[in-house]
Amino acid sequence: MSEIALKRILVVDDEEDAAEALRFTIEEGGYEVVTATDIEDATAKASEEKFDATVLDVSMNVLSRLEVPKKLRADRLTALPIVVLTEVTEQIVRKQFTGYDGFVSKGADLSELVKQLALLTGPRPS
Repeated sequence: MSEIALKRILVVDDEEDAAEALRFTIEEGGYEVVTATDIEDATAKASEEKFDATVLDVSMNVLSRLEVPKKLRADRLTALPIVVLTEVTEQIVRKQFTGYDGFVSKGADLSELVKQLALLTGPRPS
């Protein structure tokens, strides 16, 4: 009997504690998670490994917010869904950031994040 592979999620958050908390929550939701603490680390990991979606903290000050999705969707990653995770409202995010597929506020119940991932990546293995 072959083992079914879990969907893989790349979590990008410059706060290591926050990234680890997200990793734990998403793994509890039935996913495999890899974390990155900056956009360069994220793009390096994404070019070496296959992911089904990205959870991205857009409060990071490394790059212009408009450049982040371009970097994460470069080359073979063009179909990779991005869930934005931030402390600001979605209305503010829409004005400064484009190219995301889902939105979750950092103050929200993180089960909402797992729901967003399920919608974007399809059914998880049982």
